[in-house]
Order: sequence, then C-alpha cells, then structure tokens
Amino acid sequence: MSDTLPHFEYIRGTLYNLTRAMLGEDAAEHGYRVAERLLNAGASWGLAAIGQIHDLAEDTDLSVEDVAHLVSSTSLNYMEQDYLYDEILKALDGVTRRDGEVYADFIERIRATSDLAVAIKLADLRDNLSRCSESLAKRYRKALERLEVFEPTRDEMREIR
Repeated sequence: MSDTLPHFEYIRGTLYNLTRAMLGEDAAEHGYRVAERLLNAGASWGLAAIGQIHDLAEDTDLSVEDVAHLVSSTSLNYMEQDYLYDEILKALDGVTRRDGEVYADFIERIRATSDLAVAIKLADLRDNLSRCSESLAKRYRKALERLEVFEPTRDEMREIR
C-alpha cells in the first residue's frame, strides 16, 4: 500500500492537469475537492480518481467512453482496487447529464445507475453547495435529499466496485 500512494498522487496530479487544460483552474479544483470528499468518506483511490474527472464528459467534447478509457488506462495498474472499464463507464455515464435532460430525471437516473454513481454525485453536490448561488443551492439541496437515502456507508464505500 505504501508503494501505491506515490502512484496515486501522480495519477491525481495528471488528472488535475488534464482537467485544468480542458476546463480551467476552477474545474480542476472542483474535481480535486470531489476526490477529497470521496476519500474522506472512506472511498477507495479508484473511486476518488473517477470522481476527480467526472465532469469531463459533460463539459468537454470527450465522450463518456473517452473519459472511462482515460481513467482505466491511467490508473488501473496502480490502484489497490482495480475498477473494470465497464464499471467506470457505467458510473461516468450515470453522473453525466444528457443534453435536454430534466434535472429531476437526471438525479433519478443516477440513483438507479449504481452506488458508485450515487457516491460521486453526492460528493459533487456537496462541493457545489459550498460555492454556489442561492438559486442553485435550492436545486442541489433537493437533489441531496433524494440521493442521501441511498448513500453508501463508510464500509460499503470501501467495497464499491
């Protein structure tokens, strides 16, 4: 495990720089904070890496498949818990809002996708709530209420695959 930490920090730095290059400093900081929230909740490093770049498919020209491949090819050799490409793809697809999708439907789709998607979106919402306008805060609080019922426990967070 001690050999894994430097690799994980390297991966986090790589993902941070990629996000900064594509979306700017604020987005890179947001992704990094989402990953921190996941780690503090007991998530594995693999889940944190997925959470760190969760916005790339939604906010760039990269597809969900491109981002899933990026996470899997960048991190699988170094993560304590290896995530399969299909699991990464499913979670990223779950937390990526589709064009024209009603927000309430988006939140319901996340809930139905997987515990992994729920964990990522909860960390995302909590970070967004700490930095948003009051009009967005109302929307985010409602989404939190809908998803928190399904929030994985600390032990479950370590088990998420």
